[in-house]
Amino acid sequence: MDEAKKQTQNESLLKQQQASAIRFTLLSASLFTLPLGNQLTNFVLLALLLFSPFVYRKDDWKQVYSHPMTWAPALFFAFHVISLLWSSDTSNGLMQLETKMGLLLVPLFMRAGSLRLTDQQLNGLMRAFVYGALVALFYALAYAVFRAEHWTAEMDEVISPSSYFFYERLADPLMHPGYFSLHVGAALLIVIGSQAVSTNWWRASLILMLLIGLWLLQGRMQILALLMIGGGVLFGRALLQARWRKFLAIALGALLLLAILVPKRYFGRFVQLPKWEYNISGGPEDFNSATYRLAEWSSAWVAIQRAPILGSGIGDNRKALFKVYEERQFFQGLKMNFNAHNQFLETSLVLGLLGLLALLFWMGTYLMEAIQQRSLLLLTLWSFGVLSLLTESMLERAWGVLFFALFWPLVWRTGNSRHLPQ
Repeated sequence: MDEAKKQTQNESLLKQQQASAIRFTLLSASLFTLPLGNQLTNFVLLALLLFSPFVYRKDDWKQVYSHPMTWAPALFFAFHVISLLWSSDTSNGLMQLETKMGLLLVPLFMRAGSLRLTDQQLNGLMRAFVYGALVALFYALAYAVFRAEHWTAEMDEVISPSSYFFYERLADPLMHPGYFSLHVGAALLIVIGSQAVSTNWWRASLILMLLIGLWLLQGRMQILALLMIGGGVLFGRALLQARWRKFLAIALGALLLLAILVPKRYFGRFVQLPKWEYNISGGPEDFNSATYRLAEWSSAWVAIQRAPILGSGIGDNRKALFKVYEERQFFQGLKMNFNAHNQFLETSLVLGLLGLLALLFWMGTYLMEAIQQRSLLLLTLWSFGVLSLLTESMLERAWGVLFFALFWPLVWRTGNSRHLPQ
């Protein structure tokens, strides 16, 4: 009897180990493919769904189902579904709901799948994401080399072959540069702030490669966010050590050096200031990226005031915004089909005040968890994500939805990053 019982226990343990290995492999694959676009990630998520009856336990579901970090994004999604009741363009609304579908179940699968992972495995997940971002950068650069070698003035509108190595044309094979920069910036923060990479020379190499990639992508808000976050962390440490004067002197010197060494056309992109008086009816030459945002935000605010509590409803949000564009003669906005380029304004436009509160609650659950863990990495990642939402409607495309629905629930389980001082 004892021998049979022991054999049964060994078989049960073996099955648990096999289930854990499959779960870890699929979670790693989901993070690795995330910076490479949606199709590969969707395939991995489908595999995870099919394997879930065999690799997940009932206790895991129960533990995460009641956690706010799991049901807050589902609640946010539910508000969008309910808003169909007062939307006239339901077909467009259903298309937008399809984009946001990942908010419903993906956080649940990610959180439940990571519960029984060891610290070593959690570090492995973070490495998978970092290496995925690195592979995505190398792929984009290799494709840029291919296009540059085959470039002719007759076949493309680019000024020169070097244009393929920057901004939209560099990111074009994978995703919009703002979303690509979001993934690369997050990978950079993981390399700097976690224990996923233990070798100093390899850590330094990864930081350098990711920084170069971020600069080539020219994700302005992501670079500014990293500078703000990094500067804030360093300034906080300088205050604790009573060295803030030295910090300010070094920071000012670094900015002066950048202004001198960096070409004006690149440096100017990051220091553009909005012109409060601009020709909203003008053409492309009358705008820069800052004034474009001002025109979009002010127009979105006008549209929000027309339905402040419940919003225009999913499906009608573009009509409501474009109507204001037309009234204000923001012809560039109409021509380019610009959205609000601010997730908080975008959500208020669709769902009104109630939807905005749901979004703030969702973001707040991650902030509270980061504070409870006293994790500097999680706080910096949270700040980076929220700052990115200020200049881009990140949750209106699947690239952004998957980042916040898949990446955040997993990275918030790391639990072994550098902690805040007591």
